[in-house]
Amino acid sequence: MIEKDARMKRIALVLPWAGKRPAYWELWRRSAAERCFDVVVVEKSLEDFSQLVNERLTGGSGSDDSPVTLRSGHKLCDLKPMYGVMFAEELKGYDYWAFGDCDVMYGRQFDAWIEKVVAGDYEVATVQQDFIAGPFTLVKNCEKCNRFFEKAAGWRDILLQPKTMAFDEL
Repeated sequence: MIEKDARMKRIALVLPWAGKRPAYWELWRRSAAERCFDVVVVEKSLEDFSQLVNERLTGGSGSDDSPVTLRSGHKLCDLKPMYGVMFAEELKGYDYWAFGDCDVMYGRQFDAWIEKVVAGDYEVATVQQDFIAGPFTLVKNCEKCNRFFEKAAGWRDILLQPKTMAFDEL
């Protein structure tokens, strides 16, 4: 196990949650606790997440002046690349933040990959070669990187779609 100490960069795996937790939650949480990152769980209602999106991402409304309304917890997946802006307060003091899934077990060899990314001072690193991967992507916690999602055409329109659009996998 890699120790979490002052010599290492601080890394947070952000996991927003709305609703009931799955049966395997505690098993996953213990597994993740043994990794080289902290788990930052942000629990809110869908209404509260919708309000947060409208305040921090759309300036109060969607691209057609309609407010964003999240209708399912799964829609939070489309927001993964936006977590650096959405959860800026929770991420203060962290050098990197990541998005991932609570149905993925991150093993010891994963820590070595993260160490290489951090040592190389990469801005964004993902477990897929050709696209951003929803199961785990690591992002340097800085204004430029936290706003990478804004370079994607139509990102505001994706927020207005009621169904999940896999924005975290583009």
